[in-house]
Amino acid sequence: MKKQLITILTIFIMISCGTDTTKETERQSESMKDTGEIQVDSFHKRISKVDYSDSINYTDSNGWKQGQWIRKWNGKLIEKYSYVNDSLNGHYETDHGEGYYINGQKDGFQFSYYGQKDSILMLNFYADGNHIWGGFPAAGRDFVIPLKDFHISVDSTYVKAPYINGQTWYEGRFCLLPDSLNNGRHLPHRYGVHKVYHLNGNLKAIVDYNKESIQEFDSLGNEKYRTKFENYKIHKLPTLGRY
Repeated sequence: MKKQLITILTIFIMISCGTDTTKETERQSESMKDTGEIQVDSFHKRISKVDYSDSINYTDSNGWKQGQWIRKWNGKLIEKYSYVNDSLNGHYETDHGEGYYINGQKDGFQFSYYGQKDSILMLNFYADGNHIWGGFPAAGRDFVIPLKDFHISVDSTYVKAPYINGQTWYEGRFCLLPDSLNNGRHLPHRYGVHKVYHLNGNLKAIVDYNKESIQEFDSLGNEKYRTKFENYKIHKLPTLGRY
């Protein structure tokens, strides 16, 4: 009997503590409702608020989002989107990238960054919501032929990709062709003349995939060499940032 009383008393204390904790959480939530959206950090069991003080966050009489909507976490930008009649429209920005929407669909360049926009991790291009191509400027800037190949989502396309500073990094034509070494899988294939540029906008290299030739220049426009593809030890070496 004594053991049963102790067990009942223990359960009662645990329920009381849990109820007090829940009430305290509810009180904190109520005190924050007037200043922002409540979010709970499940790892630290900590309540924080999303700050909307710098945002319009306007909803019209139809319940549709209009204008800029901004979300922050402890003062840091999480996302900023623009709406027209509840549809994403215009420039958007997140803590790791940015791009554009037109009538609810991605359109044009979409950037993913290393760190605080120090360099472009990945660049994708969309037209009317459809992915056309993607590339990796940070991985390819030290190579005449990019270390990581482009991704192509259409039968053929012309790629013109920028650096972080807006200057053109790479341009050329691609198409998808079946690869016998990959069980007939369709992979990107370069054809025609491709051009690579230095960060300062000057031409870095001309690669002719029809003639299988390559010509490279330094950052001042002086020719460094001309060669054929078979001399791969020359044109596949990285410049390691020496512009």
